[in-house]
Amino acid sequence: MWIMKLFAEADLVWAYRLLLLLLTFAAINGCVSKDSYRFGRLRSSAVPFRTTPVSMSLGEADHRSLDNIEGAIFLPFDSISEVIPWNRPIGSLQSRRREAVNQAVKFLSQNDLADVHVSVRDYQPIDQWQRLIKNNEVHPLWKYTDGSFRVLSSTLLPERVLRIDRYNPHTKTLHINSGNPASAVHAAATAKDFLGNKNPGVYAISQHVPLLPVWQQLKITKDSLQYARTNEDWSLEKGIYPKAYAKIGSSLLSDAYAFVPGSGGLPFFAAPAVSMAGRVFGRTAGEIQVQRLSQHRNLSAPTGSVRR
Repeated sequence: MWIMKLFAEADLVWAYRLLLLLLTFAAINGCVSKDSYRFGRLRSSAVPFRTTPVSMSLGEADHRSLDNIEGAIFLPFDSISEVIPWNRPIGSLQSRRREAVNQAVKFLSQNDLADVHVSVRDYQPIDQWQRLIKNNEVHPLWKYTDGSFRVLSSTLLPERVLRIDRYNPHTKTLHINSGNPASAVHAAATAKDFLGNKNPGVYAISQHVPLLPVWQQLKITKDSLQYARTNEDWSLEKGIYPKAYAKIGSSLLSDAYAFVPGSGGLPFFAAPAVSMAGRVFGRTAGEIQVQRLSQHRNLSAPTGSVRR
């Protein structure tokens, strides 16, 4: 079996140990004082900015075919969520989507990121190509290579269909589709990270280098957790841990897998399986972190009350 071959040819214990160290590092940095958070990007402040509301496009056009595909893809997951009590989302899907958008816009406003365009369940490929062309903050070399690839990917695999929250540094567009506030804020923190870099094009292309995405994920996780802590939003904070840790775990094991001797001769599904294992491992670590912090909050609450 390919699994036995994988473990026979390389010892992956170091990868899991590294994952534990990185997740521990993320947890330690996530549990920081709210006073240490810096609002803004190139110019930072200890107090939130109050910038002009960001530009926004809403997916009001009829994309029935896309919605049908989305429904077919997520039917099993939505059905499971309705059956399992502890995994059942709170509120309607529409209310969760509104909350996700509000949280993302609030993050952008307080961090002086008014130049980010927010695309809410929208699908306008032509508009994205135009934004790519007009963005003069990215060198043409990176804009028309990595940037074109990202826009083409969004055209063929729309974020709306996959319910993905994602920031495109080449078009300065934040796509909000998940209906998950924690995911939306994490994506908004990605925008802050890119826009705080003086060479966003080079920074974007560097994310294709193994292990560098893990470092970015750690920074984004730290920023989003500090933001939630500063705003005293425990609901947001506890949602970020499993989401962010799952991404860190997936990125790390996927990148580590590329260095495993003989991995090229394994079945095509081996790499996705390793990535999924990292995601599950990371999410579990995030849930454990939430439980630990919840217990700490309850112990530190006044007698006779429980903090939520």
